[in-house]
Amino acid sequence: MKTLNRKDLSETFSAHVVRNNVLTPAGLREEIHEIELSIDRPEMSIQPGQSIGLIVRGPHPFGNDYHFRLYTVAHHTKDRIDLLVKRCFYIDEVNGQEYPGIASHYLCDAKKGDRLDLLGPYDRPFVIPAEDTANIVMIGMGTGIAPFRAYLRALQARYGKYRGTIRLFYGTRSGLEVPYLNDAEDFLQYYDRNTFEAIQAVVSIPAGNAQSRIADSLARSLEERAREVLSLLEKKDSYLFLAGLSLLEERLENSFARICGGTENWQELKGRMRSEGRYQEILY
Repeated sequence: MKTLNRKDLSETFSAHVVRNNVLTPAGLREEIHEIELSIDRPEMSIQPGQSIGLIVRGPHPFGNDYHFRLYTVAHHTKDRIDLLVKRCFYIDEVNGQEYPGIASHYLCDAKKGDRLDLLGPYDRPFVIPAEDTANIVMIGMGTGIAPFRAYLRALQARYGKYRGTIRLFYGTRSGLEVPYLNDAEDFLQYYDRNTFEAIQAVVSIPAGNAQSRIADSLARSLEERAREVLSLLEKKDSYLFLAGLSLLEERLENSFARICGGTENWQELKGRMRSEGRYQEILY
């Protein structure tokens, strides 16, 4: 996680809320918002996979003057940014009490016209293949779906109808938290089912921290399609992208080892893809 320093503060830029739409059904505690922002830096270039830093000015409960949080950009035009934000809660490991996520609640409660302080962009962008026949496997959980929306839009803008095979594996706590999966007005307007498919791994848990079980379910979904996944990744023009909590990578390491016939085989394949710019992760 990046930290905030004095130099960063001198490089902030302003954004204003254009709209704040709740994408999940009413009454869902951990609701998901799509927030559109206007920015005052039209010359700024943001690529799929990059993040914007949000500054929430304090003072805050633990004495800090600023709270800093990264959000991956879901869509970007000349003067607009879309963010996909989940209203989060966390359990303090010391006292066991639950607290609201400072940045997520700040954004989810933002009203039209509100001003925000931003920094960035940060991180390396996802690579756009040089040919429209490359195979792409994307794996994400939670709002980790945001960079994949931006990435697929970038593919469509460059190539139109993409000819390569694209598979999106996505884990969530319940079907209510999947606002974009196989949405005809989003992903599938660009890709037919022979090319693009989203595979959903759902864990039905009403409350509490379900992230580990979601990651486990996502790993199982990947292994259930082991033959297809391996056939895609073994091709020299394949790409593999991960986005979400860091525990996702921990679970997937074992799954990919089984899919590839052993840890050594997987590490060799991952190392080769990484060195060629075909493997990338956005983990937090």
